Amino acid sequence: LLAWNLGILAQVLNAIRFAHSRGVLHRDLKPSNVMIGDFGEVYLLDWGVAVSLRDDGSGRLPLAADAKQIAGTPCYMAPEMLQLDGEVPLSERTDVYLAGAVLFEIIAGRPPHIGKTALAVMTSVLTSKPELAADAPTELAAICMRALDADASKRFESADALRLALQRYLEHRGSDLILARARARLDELIEKLAAKVDNRERHHEQIYRLLGECRFGFHEALAVWRDNVEARRGVVRATMAVAEYELASGDAATAVTLLSELDEPPELLARARAVAAERASRRAQLEQLGKAHDLAIGQRSRGILAATIGLFYTITPLIPALRATTYPKQLLSSIGAVIVISLWIWLRRAQLGMTLVNRRLLTAFVFVFVAQGLMVTGGWIAGTTMLTMQTHMMFLYFLGTGLASAMIDKHLIPSALGFAAGFIVASFYPEHWMYAKSGSALAFTLNILWAWRLIGHPDAETS
Repeated sequence: LLAWNLGILAQVLNAIRFAHSRGVLHRDLKPSNVMIGDFGEVYLLDWGVAVSLRDDGSGRLPLAADAKQIAGTPCYMAPEMLQLDGEVPLSERTDVYLAGAVLFEIIAGRPPHIGKTALAVMTSVLTSKPELAADAPTELAAICMRALDADASKRFESADALRLALQRYLEHRGSDLILARARARLDELIEKLAAKVDNRERHHEQIYRLLGECRFGFHEALAVWRDNVEARRGVVRATMAVAEYELASGDAATAVTLLSELDEPPELLARARAVAAERASRRAQLEQLGKAHDLAIGQRSRGILAATIGLFYTITPLIPALRATTYPKQLLSSIGAVIVISLWIWLRRAQLGMTLVNRRLLTAFVFVFVAQGLMVTGGWIAGTTMLTMQTHMMFLYFLGTGLASAMIDKHLIPSALGFAAGFIVASFYPEHWMYAKSGSALAFTLNILWAWRLIGHPDAETS
């Protein structure tokens, strides 16, 4: 019905355009002066108060400049039709105002100037501030308000300009219909964003489905009419709403991605970028920290070294020729262990130096054997028997593996328990220290093979 009425008004404006080309103003445009024929013909009636804008010498019509009496229908009148002092002369824009008043009634269902008394109607005409409902089509409302501007210079310059504006609106109306559907989806989206979440994954999926439908609708509306301001605002509003949701949920990177897609990125983008940068930095720090404590990195190189030392101390106590039964031999064994560990660390520094956990474990290895050397030297000076020294060394190994299992790698607990058991056995049976030491070292070796997966499990440095 709206499109049909606008089509009729466009034909009335064609009639007015013709009259204006002959210098004639109608002055009484209103719906009751329009007649529709059986075959769709449009007739503009009642030219009884028409005036001429120029003197053609015929005297057929009074001149507009001589019109000193109020004429027309008050509820549609332009302000200058009541100001007969000639300060604002009648012109083609007067009929444009009257056509705008008819358009107002098409939209609102009533004339622009109404009141309980004639004085109230006249006052409305002079102030000329009619208002349309908020749900009126935005573009059509703007056309109507321009035609009804109290300042004649701000109205459409001609009836044809108003007709062309209505024609453009009818062409854009399809865009507005698409816009209305997109707005409905936007309302659903805003409601969904504010809803309580039971299933976050499903909630997230629904939000992005509605966002996709919103943006598709708004972009389709823009495809039909590229200057559809409301559609552009709809895209921004939908995107901003979801970006704020993502920002509040802690996903600043997604918020940045969404906001960056807008033609004119809002101020929120700068805040989202700052939060995203901060979180990315924090995430990088956590990843670096996780990498620094990743036992998988360098575990094969670390494991080969530990298993080799464990195997050495498993075998040597059982072979009399290799058994450290004197202080010089034991001191040489300690120095040799430090040299071997240091050499292996240097050779495999690319893998073993990558992480903090490797550096700490290898430092612990070096420390244990340095401490062993100092303990041997101190025992030698103090005259402690070698049997007692061998027993005390197992307690040193227990301390080293126990601290390593508590602070670095809990998988070394069996080694600590093994050395504790060896220390107890050697304390009860000092003469059998070699078997206690060999058994403890074997437990350590097997623990390393199991904990650091030296067989059939490639580590991070080789995978």
